[in-house]
Amino acid sequence: MDQQAPYVTRLELIESQHRLKEDVSKRIDVVDEKVDTLRDLVLPMGESLKQTAENTRKMAESMDRFTEAQRGTNGRIYEKMNGHDVEFARLNVIAGSQTENKKTNAKVLVAVIGGIVTIITGLFALAPYLFN
Repeated sequence: MDQQAPYVTRLELIESQHRLKEDVSKRIDVVDEKVDTLRDLVLPMGESLKQTAENTRKMAESMDRFTEAQRGTNGRIYEKMNGHDVEFARLNVIAGSQTENKKTNAKVLVAVIGGIVTIITGLFALAPYLFN
């Protein structure tokens, strides 16, 4: 069996330090590669998120402007349609009163014609008595 000496030689110390240094260096390289990979992934994603946020803000502003413009347009259309409804109601009232006037005029005309026909018929009925 190997017996260990109660002391560490300088060579063993240097070799041990060298192994530790290599091991730490390898681990640092592995971590460095992972950090580089993460940086390559995260930085573009961060920039993409900034652009997405900016585009979302611009879209929201555009939608707000569009909505306001649409509300104005809808208001004008409503006013025009309401104005047309009022105009139609006024025309219906005018047409209704004109219809009533025409009915009244027709009744008067029929009455006048009926009176004239009655007078003429009466004259024809009385004519033999008057001219005999």
